[in-house]
Amino acid sequence: MTYEYSEDRLVQQTVANYFHDKLEWESVFAYNEETLGVDGTLGRVSEREIVLVRYLSQALEQLNSGLPSEAYESAIKQIIETSATKSLVQINREKYDLYKNGIPVSFRNEKGALEEKRLRVFDFENPEKNHFLAVRELWIQGPLYRRRPDILGFVNGIPLLFIELKNVHKDIRRAFNENLRDYRDTIPHLFDHNAIIVLSNGHDAKVGSITSSSSTLQNGNVWLKKTRALSTWKRSRRECSANGTSSTSSKTSSPSMKAQGNS
Repeated sequence: MTYEYSEDRLVQQTVANYFHDKLEWESVFAYNEETLGVDGTLGRVSEREIVLVRYLSQALEQLNSGLPSEAYESAIKQIIETSATKSLVQINREKYDLYKNGIPVSFRNEKGALEEKRLRVFDFENPEKNHFLAVRELWIQGPLYRRRPDILGFVNGIPLLFIELKNVHKDIRRAFNENLRDYRDTIPHLFDHNAIIVLSNGHDAKVGSITSSSSTLQNGNVWLKKTRALSTWKRSRRECSANGTSSTSSKTSSPSMKAQGNS
């Protein structure tokens, strides 16, 4: 069976369609179709880049308007920088703290006085105002090797979600043993910002984080219920907005985004 029609890819397409049709994420198929460059497909200049600066820059300016360019540039630099002397867990924790508490920047205001602010990367109170993008099979260059995960989920340009898929006849433990472990070794910087790891064969799913072992991954049904709840919440909020009405669901924050903001 050719790659184009493999069962693995059919599972991948189904998941991508779910994100696009039900969760209303944008979706891009990048395998050998991505054009590099600032004006390219995703705005990446190099395959080593794992933060999509194009969308990050837009989010920073929208959520923290009216600041000088050096403030945004400083925030972006702190987000994309990594360290060869720190462990993945240390780096991931530092990024989490930045996203939760804001990116500290300093700049000169119009009067020449030095100001300090913390810039927001995500809108936790209005999650539908964030930019959600699912990218299939994006080539990522590591220190030595080049890999392409099945699906990466970007929120405002940050790769928070990693999904590895197998066809329905395969044990999803293979996704952990054969793929996830390899990616952690070959393209470790991909996981600097990761919040959720999902392994699935289209029937069963496991969910965890970068520190999860194969035995501590959680049942994915719980995660699926949350994504469905988010889809329903977003649809209700949009309908209320279109009708000029309000409801309890439209006034409350999304359970998933609110949990991230308060965790």
